[in-house]
Formats: sequence, C-alpha cells, structure tokens
Amino acid sequence: MSSLHITGFFDLFNGHRETVTKNGRHGNKINLHFLNYDSLVDCTHDVGIPASIHYSCDANEEPLHDGTVAYVIAKGFMSPEGTFFMHVLHLLPVPGNPDDDSYKESLPAAAMPFVFGVGRVTQSDVPTALLAYKAFEVTFISKSRVENTQAARNVTTVQ
Repeated sequence: MSSLHITGFFDLFNGHRETVTKNGRHGNKINLHFLNYDSLVDCTHDVGIPASIHYSCDANEEPLHDGTVAYVIAKGFMSPEGTFFMHVLHLLPVPGNPDDDSYKESLPAAAMPFVFGVGRVTQSDVPTALLAYKAFEVTFISKSRVENTQAARNVTTVQ
C-alpha cells in the first residue's frame, strides 16, 4: 500500500466550476460539483511544479478570487506530464482581499508545502551533496480518480 499527501499554503488562480453527471446506485442521474484551480507547488532552489487543485463543492459555490491563498490538505498524484494533481480533503482560504497590498504581508511564513509519502524503499544510500544527511529512494503508486490513471513514482527523500 502507498499514498501521497500534501499540505501547505497555495495561491489559487483560474478558478472554474465543473459539473459531472453520473449514474446513481438506483439508475438515477446525480450531479457532482467541483471547483478547479491552477497553482504551483513551490520547491527548493526557486523551482515550482505546476499544480491542479480539485475539490467537491456545493451546487451554488462560486470560485475564489484569483490570487487568494488557501491552506490545503490533499491527496496527491503526479501525472506523467509533470503536473501535480491535488484532490482536496480540506481547503481553508486565508481571509482578506488578495488585491490589497497588505494581504501578502498577513500570510504565515510557510514557503514550501509538506509532502508525505508512504511507499516501498527501493534504494538506500542515495548519493547527495548534503553530507550531513542520509538520502533514500521511495516508490509509491498514486491513482487519480479524475484522470483515471495510475503511476509509480520514485522520490528521493533526505533524512
């Protein structure tokens, strides 16, 4: 068994609603409502990974204003194309107007998200430039319900 979760503060952009119609248990049609945002997973050395944030919402919920920062807890999936898909478990927008200059000043100082992966160690003693740390490679399988795909990923972790 393996899983990947991510938590942190993310800038939300290009919010849009998506409605999917599916068959219910008894053959009736049900509508599922989602909000989708574009974002970026900030990494070290000013590198970022494009991200797509996807979560269930009420039928009348409107997308948040572009530039809104939200604290997100999500299941993660990395597509073969390099986009990080996040299926939201909890999303809490930071209050305020993202157009105000003081908005960014009020944000917590948490530059990078925290990523939690559970998987199988496939290589130990991975060479690293950080001599004080030990690195190892972990393989995990992540599955995306939205993309209907599954992929194995190797992640080098520093301990």
